[in-house]
Amino acid sequence: ERIRQGSLRIIREELERGSALGARAVMFHPGSARDVPLSMGIRMVADGINEVLKGYKGSTQLLIEISAVSGNVIGDKFDEVRDILKLVKGEDVGVCFDTAHAFASGYDLRDKKSVAATFDSFHKEIGLERLVMSHCNDSKVELGAKKDRHDFLGEGHIGLDGFKAMLTEERLKHLFWIVETPIEGQEADIKKLKKMRAAL
Repeated sequence: ERIRQGSLRIIREELERGSALGARAVMFHPGSARDVPLSMGIRMVADGINEVLKGYKGSTQLLIEISAVSGNVIGDKFDEVRDILKLVKGEDVGVCFDTAHAFASGYDLRDKKSVAATFDSFHKEIGLERLVMSHCNDSKVELGAKKDRHDFLGEGHIGLDGFKAMLTEERLKHLFWIVETPIEGQEADIKKLKKMRAAL
């Protein structure tokens, strides 16, 4: 409970700080249901969000980030995020889609057909109107490997074809895309992004 309350306090502080800075959004990971049943963990996350947002008047939006499966992690499946959002008061909470996390959790993103199917599922369970941004990372692990291992764009198991498919998916045109790879390889990532943009 001490960790939970500390986490809620920090998230609220980050929202207030984000509002002061003019940040569009702040995202968080729902955490783990290690010591409780999943259904109770989902309820605790939703209750926590409601507590964080109580009396909040700022402009920065709170986002739930899709998690990578590991242990008793909450939010690695679309239906779990859906169940959290159903218990949250109001419609202001959005979603951050992490490509590496989703891929490790079993959502295929390697080509146009797979990308379409994954976001069909997202829309059915959560609703694309809730999707605000994406952490854009390749994956060091294979589809459904249940590990959070980021890789440079085009060097992992998603591949450049997958990222091209996501960037050309009409339903994702509104997203903020944020590359989240180590600084040592960012120069190469920037070159790849320029090539992808030129091809769009």
